[in-house]
Amino acid sequence: MNESAENSGIEKLHLLLFTVGAAHFGCHSSQILEISDYNNHDDDLRWFHDLADYGTAPSYLKPTVITVKTENAGYQRVVIDRMEAITEFSLSRMVPVPALLESRTNQNGIWGVLLRHNQLTLLVDICRMLKKG
Repeated sequence: MNESAENSGIEKLHLLLFTVGAAHFGCHSSQILEISDYNNHDDDLRWFHDLADYGTAPSYLKPTVITVKTENAGYQRVVIDRMEAITEFSLSRMVPVPALLESRTNQNGIWGVLLRHNQLTLLVDICRMLKKG
């Protein structure tokens, strides 16, 4: 059963959930064209921690490559870590970023927060992140 199945009359969003370092993230699955295993011989990859301005690179335990749709029918490949699932959530479970943090988080592509399993999941717009950096 999907985590959002309790609110069948409310709009839903399909999210790809993943972790990088100790942080949990989700992005709209419609941004993703393909998911594949990481091959360290690939040279056209962007690393999620660079897009998210992590500072120090975290350890990637199970790197996975997502191919992201970009403008003009293009694409870019991004390495994420520990893909958890693609699942459906009710929009009512998502909270926008607090106004105090909004200008900084919007620059980084973070648009909201989802509380699941007593952990915060940052909701990101990977296309916006790719435009920025």
